[in-house]
Amino acid sequence: MKNYIQRIIRLFATSDPDPKLTGEIHRWLLDQEHAGEKETALHDLWNETEGKVDRTTWDSLASVYTKVGANSGDRHQPRIRFAHYAAAIALLIVSVSVTFQMTKQHFAEAPLIENITPDGRLSSLRLPDGSIVQTNSGTILL
Repeated sequence: MKNYIQRIIRLFATSDPDPKLTGEIHRWLLDQEHAGEKETALHDLWNETEGKVDRTTWDSLASVYTKVGANSGDRHQPRIRFAHYAAAIALLIVSVSVTFQMTKQHFAEAPLIENITPDGRLSSLRLPDGSIVQTNSGTILL
């Protein structure tokens, strides 16, 4: 049976069958019956085949690269990716700095008021929020 399977695979590999027969051979190869013998025959055919690289090989490889979205000739891709990351980091730093500068005035600390009322005196004081405080003698207000 092994020789029979090898002959079918070799004939298929060396000929140009019509699409219907090609589909039938593909289904037969995927069928699990005699899978080990088919695998052995395909492996033998693979080892016997010469690997020749010509212009069509490179064209096919370029076509595969295009289909998967990889560009084999673009060596500047890491630089462009680095530039994108650097621009994103610079934008983040600038936006944080501008936000800090704009909100710094809004959250500025209220001025501190210190008042010490001497003995025997009464004093009144206006706070930054507009309220009025009266202190007796000996009071320390910070």
